[in-house]
Amino acid sequence: TDIKDPVRGTWFGTNTMGSVGILLSITQPLNGKKLHPGRSRGAIAKDFLESARPCEEFFPELSEKAHLFNGFQFLGLQRNERDYYEMTSLSNMLVDKVEPRKWSAGTYVWGNSPPDKPFRKVVEGQKIFDSFIASLDPQIGVEELITRLMEIATDETE
Repeated sequence: TDIKDPVRGTWFGTNTMGSVGILLSITQPLNGKKLHPGRSRGAIAKDFLESARPCEEFFPELSEKAHLFNGFQFLGLQRNERDYYEMTSLSNMLVDKVEPRKWSAGTYVWGNSPPDKPFRKVVEGQKIFDSFIASLDPQIGVEELITRLMEIATDETE
């Protein structure tokens, strides 16, 4: 929770039902100006987690008011009836149309760019992560797993 923010928003959170909300800022073009410097994007994740509404309801509403915020990409994950996570996302900048997108099962790497226009570091990160997944040994220890994931997380590819 951002204690300096009056709405006390967050950029990453979970709730007791297992929902996950992740907010990423979209890197705005250098000639782009901040549209709403006082509007908290952190409220998006907070609202998602507190509302307990399914993604099918939350995301269409978010798309209607997405223009009120500076560049963002929001990921919402919720468990389905089989207890698997399903993910929906919405980007409000550098996209042809601001609309919810439901993702199929898979592994994804996210950054400060829309998924259809990824920065090079996101493309490279996906390659590194896919290679990591392919090389996993079922006998890997927790410490080694954490070390390898931290290497991926701190990769400085631009």
